Amino acid sequence: MRRFTAYFDRLQQVYETANNPQIRELALGLLSEFRDPTPERRALAYAVSGEVRNQDAITQFRTPLGQRQTRNLAWDFIRQNWSQVQGQFTSWTGASLVGATSDFCSEQKNQEVVGFLTAHPAPASTNSLERAEDLINDCAQRRGRIWRSGRRAGRGRANLVRY
Repeated sequence: MRRFTAYFDRLQQVYETANNPQIRELALGLLSEFRDPTPERRALAYAVSGEVRNQDAITQFRTPLGQRQTRNLAWDFIRQNWSQVQGQFTSWTGASLVGATSDFCSEQKNQEVVGFLTAHPAPASTNSLERAEDLINDCAQRRGRIWRSGRRAGRGRANLVRY
């Protein structure tokens, strides 16, 4: 864990001190790439700390939402810290964050995402929410068909695609 901490701290320092915008962007992007929960929580908290420019903070939310290992962690953080997350939105980032929820793949998560984002709308995100809902539903239906076909073929759960 100490090596994650040192690496995280170094990336954060580079983001805050580099004069080159591409280097800053790269360092911030790498902060969002952790798969371990502890540094990923730090990256999410950093995104709403006021140290990250609003237009850059979306990366800190979208990337972990797109990864199976960190998707639920990021979604829980977003819901629990909605007012801070929403404070980071620019005219387009709300829709971008809503679109990133489309990587979920269950009816339960679909209801959770749609319910939350309907009650807590992001700016300019109506179309993104409809699209995310469709994509989550499509994935959940495919997953159900794969599961059923695997069960009929006698292959069991171990040989099926995991989402």
